[in-house]
Amino acid sequence: MGLLSTLFRVFFSGPKQDRTVGIDTSGATAGLKIVYGTVKMTPITVYKCVSRDHMPVQSGKYDQELLPLSRAYEERRPYSDWLYKVDVWGLGPLTSIEQLWVDGEDSRSRKFTRRPYIRAHSQLGRPRQKAIVELSRVEGSQWTTQHRGFDICYSVHRFYASKNKPLFRAEPSTEALVKGRAVYDPRQRDQLASDPSTWAYSENSILIALDYLMAEYGIGANAEEIDWESWKQAATYCDATLLDIPDVMRHEEVQPGRIFDDRYNEWMEINQGDRYPDYRPKQTAGIRTLRRHEAHIALDPKRPAVENMRLLLEGLAWSMPWSNGKHKIILEHSVTQNDVVAHFDGHDIMGDVKISYGGLKDRYNQVTIEFLNANKNYEADAVSWPPFSKASNSIYQGYLAEDQNQKLHSRRKVEAISDFYQAQAFAEFLVRKSRVKTSIRSLPLSPRAILLEPGDVISLSLPNYTEATALFRVENIAFGHGLDPVVDLHLYEASVYGVTSEQEPYSPKVGKEWEIPESVDDLSAAAFKERNSDGTALFGFDLTWTTPSLTSGIDFIEIAWRAHRTGQAPEAEEEAYTETLVIPKEVSTAKIKGLKDNRSYDIRVSYRTALGQVSEISFLTAALPDYPTTVIAADTESVAGREAGDVDNDAQIGRELSEHNTTKLDPSSVEGLDIDVRTLQASGGELIVSAQDSLHEGGQIKLKGASVFPDYYVDNYLGHCRVVWPSENKEIFRFHVGGGFWFSNKKAFETYDQWLRINSTSGFSSGIYTGTSLIRTDNMIQVGSWGAAFSVNKYGSGFFAKEVTVVEEVKAGEAYQLSLDTRPEDVTPLTNGLALTLRLAGYQKTEAAVIGLPSYGFDYSEVRAIAPNLCMRDSRGRHYIAYPKVTVLNTEAIKSLHSSYQDLLRRVSILEERLSHRPYT
Repeated sequence: MGLLSTLFRVFFSGPKQDRTVGIDTSGATAGLKIVYGTVKMTPITVYKCVSRDHMPVQSGKYDQELLPLSRAYEERRPYSDWLYKVDVWGLGPLTSIEQLWVDGEDSRSRKFTRRPYIRAHSQLGRPRQKAIVELSRVEGSQWTTQHRGFDICYSVHRFYASKNKPLFRAEPSTEALVKGRAVYDPRQRDQLASDPSTWAYSENSILIALDYLMAEYGIGANAEEIDWESWKQAATYCDATLLDIPDVMRHEEVQPGRIFDDRYNEWMEINQGDRYPDYRPKQTAGIRTLRRHEAHIALDPKRPAVENMRLLLEGLAWSMPWSNGKHKIILEHSVTQNDVVAHFDGHDIMGDVKISYGGLKDRYNQVTIEFLNANKNYEADAVSWPPFSKASNSIYQGYLAEDQNQKLHSRRKVEAISDFYQAQAFAEFLVRKSRVKTSIRSLPLSPRAILLEPGDVISLSLPNYTEATALFRVENIAFGHGLDPVVDLHLYEASVYGVTSEQEPYSPKVGKEWEIPESVDDLSAAAFKERNSDGTALFGFDLTWTTPSLTSGIDFIEIAWRAHRTGQAPEAEEEAYTETLVIPKEVSTAKIKGLKDNRSYDIRVSYRTALGQVSEISFLTAALPDYPTTVIAADTESVAGREAGDVDNDAQIGRELSEHNTTKLDPSSVEGLDIDVRTLQASGGELIVSAQDSLHEGGQIKLKGASVFPDYYVDNYLGHCRVVWPSENKEIFRFHVGGGFWFSNKKAFETYDQWLRINSTSGFSSGIYTGTSLIRTDNMIQVGSWGAAFSVNKYGSGFFAKEVTVVEEVKAGEAYQLSLDTRPEDVTPLTNGLALTLRLAGYQKTEAAVIGLPSYGFDYSEVRAIAPNLCMRDSRGRHYIAYPKVTVLNTEAIKSLHSSYQDLLRRVSILEERLSHRPYT
């Protein structure tokens, strides 16, 4: 029975349709295994796919489920992070899947419990089982609801390829401990041979052989062809024949010990009297008996049925004659006189007696059995009997002496035996059986021997050859020309069936504990500004951290960063961390450069251990301040009419500014415009538009109401006015952005009565409100003299402040800073679709503060001709323009920041416009 013919008929029956199904070439010629007992198996993969979906299967919906983590840890991913495999175990129905190994490690290991790395759902192969339909709902899957797999035991395994903590370096391999088929026991009255639903799981070698004898995938005998009594007797013998075995081993030393538990990849302490948990875990402490004959095997249906039957009965001396039209089973075991079926003497011997006393050809003085040891995680193991010994009185040395010191050694590999003591008992039987010397070949007997069968025990008296009657076992029977029976006999010796169990040795596991690498400690970032050799500014962070000590050691450290988006947790959207830096393991500091000032960044630091593990990740969100651009005018009396050469070219991003009067702004398009405007033009083509009545003070330009736009976007876009608030009769400063396609009738901010408001045209219901406010260096706005402060490092939608902290009142004469670094695309848009950013900054006593309003980015193709040197790309590859950042030096401007906000507004009057990544659509 080939796998493909079976699986494609069962899984892919129905209308023909295009499907892409990955099938291992190694499985194309394999058979659908027939599983008896409990076996560790490697499956045959018949389908694979990758997807962004995590397949949310409901608990308890299918026969079995493995889910190490709660489904809360699973989610739809932006990339195809989930691998799905359909793995077939064998012909069903099977009893259960007891255990799963992934890449050779127990799925219960701690390495699989920190992420949703693995998940499994299984159907055990019932005749009318349903499909695991959730796999058909996974994006990219070609599995359908018709793939039900009648009579096939299979599992859907799902694996997670974590970006932050990758565990699998290649496609994961799987193995499982499978509990095999239920079988019919004719001794049980509640079981019916015709009704498999009444059968039960068993490891009894005889019952398993009986199932294979009757099965359509086996020999196919019907019930009328079975000698039921012989099979019942043999099954009872298997149940009743026990080995006397030593108890489990315990820690005898007074001092505690440490052993490695490979089930969970960890070291554990063990005290005096404790059993070793990895020594014969399947043996119950205090139980000193074991069934001698069991079968645990996955049969290959491509092998001949007779060969499979021989494998099922390994460890037994048996014969299965066809007697009186029925299959009869006869076992060789120790006997008494009650087991003797007949007696023969000289009157029954019809010819010559040929006695052989054996030679060295068929004799062993040691046999080694190779098997998979269930108590050692099904590792390949071997046991020899008699055990090697140099002691002169040992069984081994005694046999050598009998055989003229010739080593007569044999090795045999078995498939159905999986216990050390059962394998040892089989080796002892083979050695002792081979050393029984006396046998009689082709002995003609009287016709009453015609009823003998192989395996029968007879008593035989040969007066001319033996002094007493001896027991012989019939090994073969044939018939001569006259139907006279001719038999082969072997002398019965009770010692052949005895067992001398030697203690299974204990080999402590040696392994490296699967440490869970914790994250680095004390991660911090300090902003810096440097100058390149060409004079341009360079911004970044100096990072420091403390790396934990690990037994396995650290291989390297990885740092990654990205621009922060408001409302986005640093742990979210792992793929957005496109910038990385790998540094040596012994380093605990790093410098990341090439960042943009006036922006916040998400930073993460992790490391990889010498075992290939990825540590937990430390995240940090840090802000780069708005480093000012210095603009100094040569003429302290007037700025009117200045040429480009009269302006200092000390701008932060190297932009030369020139001053021009302009009438480009259309007053009719801006509400309440009652003042002239002027522009300063940078060499890149940008315009800084300010009120005409901007002043020069202390030898420096003081711009009132300034904003930056590309040259051709100035018309109909900007207006300033001083008006009287109609309802309250108070003079306020009102700033309008209106007209044109983008900014029609939008207000940026309004100030009056010591309040700062950021809002849309619909009112002041959503925004930041500060009363008698001061600007602080710790990224806080202090509200009122009583000292409540709102952190602005984290936002909700829009500009709601969070995390209230009580701080001391700000002292007079000190400079403070607030940085609200938010891009419009990252916050919930205001009523009319325009999200705005407010920036307030003070620069350490000697520099003026800045109030700025963001500008908006346009498509690269629209603006590259205007400002080619200012073009940039964001992390998604879209193009934007960055504008110069202009700030005024004014040493005396900030002296009494604890005074009212209105006073502060008069001293600090620059409005800066900058790019905030709003895409052109």
